[in-house]
This record gives sequence, structure tokens and C-alpha cells, in this order.
Amino acid sequence: MGLHVLRARIALRAACLVGLVAAVGADVVLFSDMDGQDDSCQSEIMRGAIHVHGLPGTFYMAGGGGSVEGDRLKIRHNSGFSLFSKCEPEWAPESITQLPLLGKTISFTVDLSHVGCACNVAVYLISSPARGWDGQYSRGEDRGFQPPYYCDANHVGGQWCPEIDLMEANNHAFQATPHRCGAAKNGHYSGCDRGGCAENTNDQHGSYGPSGRYRIDTRYPFTVETSFIEDGGYLLGMRTTLRQQDHEVVLAHGSCSRDYLAALSDVVKAGMSLRITYWGDSAQTMKWMDMPPCGPEDCSGDNAGEAVISNITLSPPEAPRSDVVAEDGARVEEPAPGSPGEWVPDEAAEWHCYVDIGDEAEAEWCATAGIQDGYEFSYNGGVQDSPCGGCWCCKRKAKKVPAPAERGDAMAWIVSDIEDALLGQEVPRAIIADVSAFMQMGEIGIVRWQGSQHFVRRRPRGEPFPSAGAGAFNVIMQKAQEGEKPAEAAAPSGGRPWHLAVAAAVGASVLAVAAAGLA
Repeated sequence: MGLHVLRARIALRAACLVGLVAAVGADVVLFSDMDGQDDSCQSEIMRGAIHVHGLPGTFYMAGGGGSVEGDRLKIRHNSGFSLFSKCEPEWAPESITQLPLLGKTISFTVDLSHVGCACNVAVYLISSPARGWDGQYSRGEDRGFQPPYYCDANHVGGQWCPEIDLMEANNHAFQATPHRCGAAKNGHYSGCDRGGCAENTNDQHGSYGPSGRYRIDTRYPFTVETSFIEDGGYLLGMRTTLRQQDHEVVLAHGSCSRDYLAALSDVVKAGMSLRITYWGDSAQTMKWMDMPPCGPEDCSGDNAGEAVISNITLSPPEAPRSDVVAEDGARVEEPAPGSPGEWVPDEAAEWHCYVDIGDEAEAEWCATAGIQDGYEFSYNGGVQDSPCGGCWCCKRKAKKVPAPAERGDAMAWIVSDIEDALLGQEVPRAIIADVSAFMQMGEIGIVRWQGSQHFVRRRPRGEPFPSAGAGAFNVIMQKAQEGEKPAEAAAPSGGRPWHLAVAAAVGASVLAVAAAGLA
């Protein structure tokens, strides 16, 4: 995403809330009564009670440009809402709800049928309330039209903090984007990755749009599920799934490296606040999200219709088996004939109609498509006895052949020092992926995990670890860290132990640098 586009996006998100502030004359708040107080929390900005599934207590929505009924929020253009854990007469930072989502799934149903091109209904998480350099809560000095204590990864409202966009969407495009930030000092952030590592449905042909030819037909409501996959207390993967009846589109966030996601582990574990906004303007300023397929339309008039968000739910994710989860957290189907990573037909999958009646170009595409984006397509020309009835183009789910590493039966990094209380334990993959926590030297390494440093070796998963001489390796590494050249200790019977051979080969200076780098 270009810098000029980012700047336009930042200014636009702030400017689009002018109508909201003018409508209510106050900050927008979503209240919750967790202490059994009266559900009729009185406030000029409150818009009614809403149920959040999976969380105790009654919640309240407040703000201009929207209304609440049951578990449904109707939101209009130029509106914004936030989640609070307690009914307050004014914006109180201690009451901004923090949703701990590591190892959990957050989902909701959304109707974007009247939200057209250049519009953006956003459901996202931020590490609000913001904090200043002194570690105290910061209302912000140049917030524009954002509420007090607001922050995000694009510096909208003048304060930085991590942000995870669960959804930025209209009825033509859907995008989800995690944004990490630099290390915080006293809870204060000085900069973030504005662009993030986005995934967009426009990258998957035939996945999303206002027509029956798309897997997600945005003329009708659909469900958004975001799972934060955990391994050993670290964020291993993020998976966004759009569901509509028996159709689904998966954004596996493979463009996000494992260390990128691991950097968000602490904030996702501690909890982030929920923010829901509806903004948008001209086609030019919104092209980063929806062009193509969108053209010159602006977010105005009938194109900027009402959106509905309902059934907000927090739940444990579907428990993926270790032998069917890829390194990036995406689910991998059971083994099938073919090469690792290849999509192949799934004979057990049911055929469905993809296009009832198509033109010549669509017929040609269907006849040559084969397997695309996890689905197999078959051209039938409307023959009644085709696999999906009298339909021009049929589709069914395909399955992916996992590589050995994806089935979890390959190598692992094991704590190798016999003097270590964690001897024999496997280090989680998310820790190994974090370059700030792990240093590799061939088949050995140093890892910072569970509050201390450990010496590890790469071995076949489940194989007993030989203990001979492992304590001596600890001594060598300790001396290297202290700047001493380790003496080559006498090898036990059977020859020189592996750790001394490696130490002699790479030299004490390399080991010292490695150890110091993780100190």
C-alpha cells in the first residue's frame, strides 16, 4: 500500500466521523453492566442493550448513527462504537473492555447488502486505552473526531497502538489485516506497521461479491469467524473464515510471517478493545480496498446504505489436529494422492451449482478452471443429469495434500541440557519462529523461553534425547557468554560428544555472539 494511499486513508477515517460527533455532541460508547446494575443505564448517548454471546453480563450500545435491538446493531454511514465493561456516565479508560482472544475465536454475522463501493464497515481490535510516555492513560491531544483514549496502527487520532482489522468490507471486497507495532515502553507505542499484512477476497477469484456466482453472495448475510491460534502462549496463526450456508472462503494470512504474528502475542493474550465503525468517501481514496472490482462510485446516497452486525460471539476455536495444521495456522485436509501442497479432487465432496446460466466467457472459464482456490469446477452446459442438476457450472471442495512437516511428524527443537528443569521438552514452533527469542547454529541453538535461556537440539519428534555430556555443553555456552574461550573437554567413551564438536567447529566467538544476542 503506497504512502499517499495510507495518508488518505488516515485522514479519511478521521474526517468521516464528523457527522457522528455532530449528531450526538459527545463521545461514542458501548457500555456493559458486569456487576448486575440496572440494564437501563442512563446516558444521552446510549442506544440500548445488546447481548454478546460467550461473555457474562448485559452490554449496552451508544452513539449516533445506529440503533440496537436484541443482539443486532444497525449502523449507518459516519458512525463509530466501542465496547465497555461497565456502565459509566462518561468515557472511563478502566471500563474499556479488554477481550483476551489468544486461543479463541471471535465471530459475528454481517449484512452488507446495502453497503456499496468506496464504503467501509470496519470491525477491529485495538490496544485501547492508549498510554502516554509516563505509562498513564492518555486521552490524546489532537484526536480529531476520535474518542478519548483512542489509538490505532495508523496514528488516527494522534496515538499509536497495535490493531487487528477483523473486517474492512463492503459488498464487493473484504479485507482482514493484523498490524504489529514496535516494542512499547511503559505501555506507550512510538510507531506501528501502518500497512500490516493484509489479505483480501479480491485475491481469490469468484470468492466474494453481490451475485449468486460468488461463494459468498453479499446480497445476503454471512458470518465472519477469526481464530487466533495459540502454541505455548504465542500467537502461531490467524485464520479468517467467511461462511454462508455450506459455502466458505478462508483467508489463512499466509502473507504474515510467524515472527510477525508472534509479535502480537502479548497484546492478543492481555486483551484488546472492540471498535466498530462505518466510513468511506470517494472511489479514489478507497481504492486500496476495493479497486478492482469497484469503479468510480462514491460512498454516498443509496450506495451508503445501512449495515447490520449481529450475533457477536466469543468461543474456543475448532480444535485443529496437529497433523492437519500447516505452519501458518491454516487447516490442511487429510492426505490425498498427489504432491505435497497440491490441491486434488475430493471425491467425497458434494457438487453444488456455481453458475445457473452463464455467457460464453463464463462457460469457457468454467470448462478450463479445474481447481481454483480450494474448489474444483466442472462445466456441464445445463444438462439435467449433471452432478449439480441443470446448472452450467458445478463446483465442489477440493483437498490439499499436506507436506510431511504440515502433518507434524518431522523434527522438533528439544531442550537438551541435563541440568535444565525442562530437559526433553519440545519448544513451541511460535518461539522458534521468533528471531528475537531463538538463535540457531546448525542442529543446536539457544532459546529464550519461559523466563530463561535454554540450550536445545533439533531431533526427530518423540525420540529420546541422549544425556551424555549435555551438562558440559551448558558450561561451554556459559563461558562463551562470559567471554572465555572454552577448553575442549575430554570426550566420554565413544568419541567426542556432539556439542563439543559443534563448539570447536563454530568457535567460542560465534557462541558468545549468539548468547549475547538473546540476553
